[in-house]
Amino acid sequence: MKNIGEKLSLAREKQGIPLEEMSNRTKIAVDRLKAIEEGNIGFFDDDISYLRYYIRFYCNALKIDYEQFRDQLENA
Repeated sequence: MKNIGEKLSLAREKQGIPLEEMSNRTKIAVDRLKAIEEGNIGFFDDDISYLRYYIRFYCNALKIDYEQFRDQLENA
């Protein structure tokens, strides 16, 4: 999960998108986006089933292929 978060964070920063703007684009709260970028899977203990959706929305907002993360998420 940490690897996924790092890749998403780097892609967001490379595109010059602040975390708050990404939150507006994805409708995902900033604290959740931070947890994803930090690879903090424990943050999602209560709603781990939504994590895949959050990452898919994040990928879509960044215009990157979600499929590259699918296998890693299955093992998370």
